[in-house]
Order: sequence, then structure tokens, then C-alpha cells
Amino acid sequence: MAIASLVLGIVGLATCCCYGMGALPGLVGAILGHIGLKQIKERGQQGRGMAIAGIATGWAAVALTAIGVVLLIVGVISDPNFMNEIQNGSSSSDW
Repeated sequence: MAIASLVLGIVGLATCCCYGMGALPGLVGAILGHIGLKQIKERGQQGRGMAIAGIATGWAAVALTAIGVVLLIVGVISDPNFMNEIQNGSSSSDW
């Protein structure tokens, strides 16, 4: 559980800039980290550090994805041409 949590947390961080795609693996990674941490306490196993790192990277991926989505929504609301500029590769130096 701890290894899966860490892997999914890292995948979530790597994909958090992909229009909200990082939230799902980050959330699953954080949940698996919490479950793994509980199992480690109950069974006396190793991997506590990986479980904690999985929790941290998972929730960080969820938070960064949420911030990115909010910024994208604010950008679209404030400027109707925002998505066209992103898709066409226009920059702010074009004005």
C-alpha cells in the first residue's frame, strides 16, 4: 500500500498541470497512504516513511490541481479569448 501510495502521489504531481488529471491519482495515492499507515501501525510492518510521503505527495497533487483548475476558470471568465490564445500558442507579447 505504501509503495502504491507513493507512486500514485508522484504520478499525480507529474500530471497536475494537465487540466485536472492529477487530482485522481493524487487522491487515490493519499487514501492508499492513509490505509497503508493504519496497516503499518496494526501489523508492525515497515514502510511508514513511504506511506507518509505518499500522503504528502497525493494531497499536494490534489491541491496543485485544484489551484490550477481555479486559475484556468478565472482566466476563462475574465477573458473569453483565453482558451483560443492557449490553443494557438499566442503569448502576452502579441498585444
